[in-house]
Amino acid sequence: MPDNTFTDEDFFDRLIYEDKVPLAIELLDAPMADVDILHDTNSNEKLLRSMSVHEENDLVDTDNEMSDLQHEVRLLNHKVNLLMTILSDLVKQQLTLPETTHIKFNTRGIRFCVDPTDKLFPVGKLIRLGMYLSPDIPKPLMFSAEIVEYDEVDGWVSARLFGQSNATKALLDKIIFRHHRRQVASIVDNKSG
Repeated sequence: MPDNTFTDEDFFDRLIYEDKVPLAIELLDAPMADVDILHDTNSNEKLLRSMSVHEENDLVDTDNEMSDLQHEVRLLNHKVNLLMTILSDLVKQQLTLPETTHIKFNTRGIRFCVDPTDKLFPVGKLIRLGMYLSPDIPKPLMFSAEIVEYDEVDGWVSARLFGQSNATKALLDKIIFRHHRRQVASIVDNKSG
């Protein structure tokens, strides 16, 4: 059973990913088997690597002079991205995504907002979360967590994440940093424009 060492400092001493994303919440009656947690971790690593590559392709500076080969590779890359977007849109049409929820999270924990009248989130309850972070990839990151706080007034649930590998945490930190950087750039652009 995980320990209750999750505190506010777990949010405030590092970058946070904050957004509204589709979030599936499964209340667990018993801890997940280690093999299931390992399966989620391996799946998360693969998905985070895909998300990272997809984001890196979007970040490439197109103003630099390129060789013909680089230009052809870039063109091929854009075609693959277009196909991925079309395929993703087709999958999303067939897939029922969970309700969009306001979340704040990092590699240690998550806070998410629920209906304040919902009393299903007692401290110590184990949950499994499915977060759809990428609008281009309709596959969720899966996390095991333990509820450590429930604000009945505002409906914020705080939970400590567990069971993730160091590789998953490093990839997730990269995604969180890029998301934060995009938010800061958007704020700067809005102020200057």
